[in-house]
Amino acid sequence: MKYLIILVILLALVGGGVFWLKKTAGRGVDTISPTGKTRNIEDKQGNTVKTGLITAAGNQYFITEAGGSPEEIKSYNLELDHYVGQQVTVTGQYSGDTLFVSQLE
Repeated sequence: MKYLIILVILLALVGGGVFWLKKTAGRGVDTISPTGKTRNIEDKQGNTVKTGLITAAGNQYFITEAGGSPEEIKSYNLELDHYVGQQVTVTGQYSGDTLFVSQLE
């Protein structure tokens, strides 16, 4: 009987957690990037435009907006190394914390 009560309590806790996850899914729950910057999930949907300085560290590329911290960028169709050290405007979409650049001006 004691084990049955413990089982019921555990199931109630797990069920409550699942309910909470379903309730908060898709509501723009905040995430924290590896750089420690808090971002709203809704900020990562659709196209994003950023203007800043392109830098590189090894084979990774970053854009740093004025007063901001570096954010990783990647591109499948643009040679980002040609823009290192330049102030540019990029347009792209996030996948996780990385901005995949589709257009660069």
